[in-house]
Amino acid sequence: MTIEYRTNALVTTDEFIDLLLRSTLGERRPVQDRECMEGI
Repeated sequence: MTIEYRTNALVTTDEFIDLLLRSTLGERRPVQDRECMEGI
């Protein structure tokens, strides 16, 4: 596995939700509310 560090890189909503779920931060975030996750 390669780790790549980037600043100001755009991520999709799906990638953000996946990150939250994999890191257990999703337990404290409204990952089921897509509008909230998209910042709408």
